Amino acid sequence: MRTLAFAALLTVGSCSSDLCEPLDGLTSVDDLPKPASCPAPPTPRDLSAHAKLAVAVFHFNLQYVAGGVRGFPDGSIDPVFDLDEAATEDSIIKVSFEPLLDALLTHPTLAVDLELQAYMLEVMALRHPLVLDKLRTLAARGQVDVDSFHYSDQLYIAYPRLDLERSLELSDRVFVATCIPRGKSIFTQEGQFARGQLGLAQNRGYSTSILPKNLYAYQFGERPSDVPTLFVDSAVPDHVVILGGRGFARTATPATSLTWTFMDDGEIAFTKDRLNPYFGHDFEHDPAKLDEYVQELLALESEGYVMATVHEATRALLARGVVPEPLPPVLDGTWQPKDTNNVFRWMGGSGLFRTTERDSDVLARIIRARNAVAAVDALGPSADPRARRGLERAWREAVLAQVSDSTGWNPFKNEVDYSLAHAANAEHFAAATAACLELTPASVETPNCTPSDRTLEQLGISLDIPNRNPKVTVETCASLPGSVSRVSLEVTSVATSESFVDSTEDEKLSRQLELRAHLSGAEFSVAPALEDEVRTYSLDDYIFDDIGIPLQDGLIGLGSGRWLIQDLSSGRVAAIVSRSGELREWVRFLDMTVSRTHASTRRYYVAESLDASSALALARAINRPSAP
Repeated sequence: MRTLAFAALLTVGSCSSDLCEPLDGLTSVDDLPKPASCPAPPTPRDLSAHAKLAVAVFHFNLQYVAGGVRGFPDGSIDPVFDLDEAATEDSIIKVSFEPLLDALLTHPTLAVDLELQAYMLEVMALRHPLVLDKLRTLAARGQVDVDSFHYSDQLYIAYPRLDLERSLELSDRVFVATCIPRGKSIFTQEGQFARGQLGLAQNRGYSTSILPKNLYAYQFGERPSDVPTLFVDSAVPDHVVILGGRGFARTATPATSLTWTFMDDGEIAFTKDRLNPYFGHDFEHDPAKLDEYVQELLALESEGYVMATVHEATRALLARGVVPEPLPPVLDGTWQPKDTNNVFRWMGGSGLFRTTERDSDVLARIIRARNAVAAVDALGPSADPRARRGLERAWREAVLAQVSDSTGWNPFKNEVDYSLAHAANAEHFAAATAACLELTPASVETPNCTPSDRTLEQLGISLDIPNRNPKVTVETCASLPGSVSRVSLEVTSVATSESFVDSTEDEKLSRQLELRAHLSGAEFSVAPALEDEVRTYSLDDYIFDDIGIPLQDGLIGLGSGRWLIQDLSSGRVAAIVSRSGELREWVRFLDMTVSRTHASTRRYYVAESLDASSALALARAINRPSAP
């Protein structure tokens, strides 16, 4: 079995000064500038007497253009796009975020949720303290809930629970350091939602998760306008799920109405022509649009609506007798699944800049980095502050690398490089921390696999790889439990450099690689995001045509005791399941972003005669070597 261990555990607790020198001077989120005063968190209002409630969620992503817009889109320097990473971040704060704060300060009866990553608070503390003061004032008034469920705007449903836990620990420390009370509701980057987040959220003091209406509708259909939109998971009864962006008007006594005035990207809400940060210096605030929105809210107030935070509204709905329904078996996903085939756009689907996008390679690089960090983390806390700060920096770099924008919607070179650079930094600081503690990583043992005469057809595997012709190897892995075969695809490079666009259809097709695994019936099994057990789902319980799901452990059950496991460190894409036609019989692993200049070897394991717990253990042994 592949393992990664550390030999000298007895040295944990002290650092050699020379070996620890690379960690000298590292800062911590605890070192952020402190405000002069730290107001007490406000008490949420009791709005149960009000029949009409209005809520809004403004989603802000300081990593909207991770790495900055300079060089957009083709690498040439155009003055319009000449903003580096910090300048791009600053423009989001000044163009989009601060004007909204100013409007709310002027109108104290208005209330909204502002969702952001904790990294954005960190940047404001360091570079925009006056803007942070405004946010602190609004939070102390109870006018805004500052919602945050991750330090970085990471694709958290694609990674192990530990990564999100460490991200949340960083986030909590940033909120404490900046004296911003953290909101009790959860909305996230790309509207990610996973049933597995509910228990984690409840244990950390969150009361409500927002399930985007489009994700629900894509899987189960639209809901009638007079039906309330609250759900609850019986395993987490004190954490309520509200359908985000979907209002309702209940006529039954007591009559209750909920309306959503906004649930979208805050960056483009009030800009000229709704331009986003990719447009560089043309990304400008439009005061008329913001004033129009404020007037809409004031008009709703004149009709009897009360502007509420999502937490306040949810409490009021429960108090007014709205009974949550059982949460259906929602598959892990994002808020615009019709446009992105759920997570596929971030895990194999191509955007506008296909020649520089490398989803599988980037995601695999991130996995290797987080595994290195998790291996050091598994040693337990160190008594030496330099080692603690080294591990903190390693995790910070790892979750920054996991930012969603480096693999979708339309990542350009800076965004791809952003994740690769932060992944390299994560490995660097993990190695430096291990060296400081005088720990030597043990050698990695790969499964003992030998050439096999089994064919892809016998394994239930089919390949569709136009214009690339990889070397395919099938092996038997006798050292692994059950009957396990490994399929390796050696994809060679076919070009020495990339052009900005593919000039021929052959070049486009050479970026496409698809492996299919035969599904024996309507049911498939996965370990959902953030969970530690395998669940089985039936295609017949959903209405989607097909859907991409992330597979945090690379594992999917194909029926009849058969399992397929992606070796995530060698490459990873979403698993696509379909409800109709001939595709219903297959689970597809499609990559439309295969690099023409970088070679890769992608590995898949087919396990037979394993139960669910054994299959999950095998997948984690392959994809999380001796680390959580």
